[in-house]
Amino acid sequence: MLYDSNIEFHNVAELIDDGAGEGRLLQRIPEAIRPLLNPTAQAVASCPTHCELRYVSDAPSVEITLHSEIHHEYVRIYQGDHFQQEICLEPKETRTFKLERSPRLIEIAAPSPAFSPKVMRLHLSGTGRVRFLGAQANGGSLRPPTADEKPALTVLAYGSSITQGSNSPRMANTFLGQTALRLGVDSINLGFGGSCHCEPELGDYIAARQDWQIALLELGINMLGAKPTIFDEQFRELASGILEKSSRDPSRYVLAITLFPASHDLPDAVRPAEPFREILRELVSKIARPNLSLVEGIELLDWNGLTADLCHPSDYGHTIIAERLSAHLKSLPISHLQPLSF
Repeated sequence: MLYDSNIEFHNVAELIDDGAGEGRLLQRIPEAIRPLLNPTAQAVASCPTHCELRYVSDAPSVEITLHSEIHHEYVRIYQGDHFQQEICLEPKETRTFKLERSPRLIEIAAPSPAFSPKVMRLHLSGTGRVRFLGAQANGGSLRPPTADEKPALTVLAYGSSITQGSNSPRMANTFLGQTALRLGVDSINLGFGGSCHCEPELGDYIAARQDWQIALLELGINMLGAKPTIFDEQFRELASGILEKSSRDPSRYVLAITLFPASHDLPDAVRPAEPFREILRELVSKIARPNLSLVEGIELLDWNGLTADLCHPSDYGHTIIAERLSAHLKSLPISHLQPLSF
C-alpha cells in the first residue's frame, strides 16, 4: 500500500490511526478482519513482522521516523538486495533514521531479477507495535519503487511462528525470506505465531488478494497444540477451507506444507503429528487441482535444524528449508502459469 503516495508500505494491509499516539500503526491484516481471528492472532496481526518501507530518492539522505510502542524492534536496512545495517529501536523510543544510499553500489551492482539498487528498504522483524510518523527527503525527490525496480513475482506464506521466524536468533532470516532471495522474488509474510488457525475469514482474505502468484501454506502445528483442543475433523474442515479458497484461481499456484519435524513426532507425544499430515495429504488429493500440490515438512527440515525447544528452526534450519524449498519450487510444472517462472 502507499501512504501519502511517496513511500510503499509492503506487507502492510493498513496504517491505523487509532488516536492513541502520534503517527499510524503498521498492521498486516485489515482491521475489519482482525477481530474475527482468535485472540492471539488478533494481537499478532498488529505486529510489524516483515513489514517493509520502500522508496527511491535522489536526495543525499532521507529521514524516516518510527516509534516502538512495546519492546525492541530490529530495523534492517537494505539497498536493493544488499544488506546495509541493522538498528535496534528501543521500547517506547521514537527515532529518526537518516538513510544514505551508496552511489557506488548503483554503479557496480550486477543486474538482478529482484530489487534495483536504487530502492531503499527498511525491514521490520519484531513482534511489538510500530508507528510510522513521517518521512523527509530534505529537498530531494521521494517516490515508491516502480514495477521494474521490484521483483515481478510474489510468494505469500501463511503459517505459524515457524513462518513468522519466531525463536530464531535472527527473525529476519526466515525460510521465506531466504527462499525469496534465492529465487529473485518478493515475499509477503503472514506468519501467525501460536495462532495459525485457518479461520474462514482469513482464507477469504488471502484468496481475494491480488498481489501474490504463489502461496505457501504451512498448516497444522498451532492447531495440533491449541487450547481448547482442535480435533482432527475440525482441522480437516478448517484446512480444507483455506486450501480450496486459495487455489480457486487457476493462474496462481498453492503449495501446502505438512508439519515440520517436532516434539509431536516423539514416541511419548500426547498428540502425534502424523494424523494432521495425513489429513493434508488427503485434502490436496481430494481437491485435485493442477495448481495445488503438497510438500512434506519432514523432507524440508531434519532434526539438526531445530532449536532446543524441538519445534522452531534455528538459523541453520531456516537455511536448510530455504535451500530445499527453492529447489522444490523450481521443479514444479508451473512455467505455463504466467508469470510463474524463476
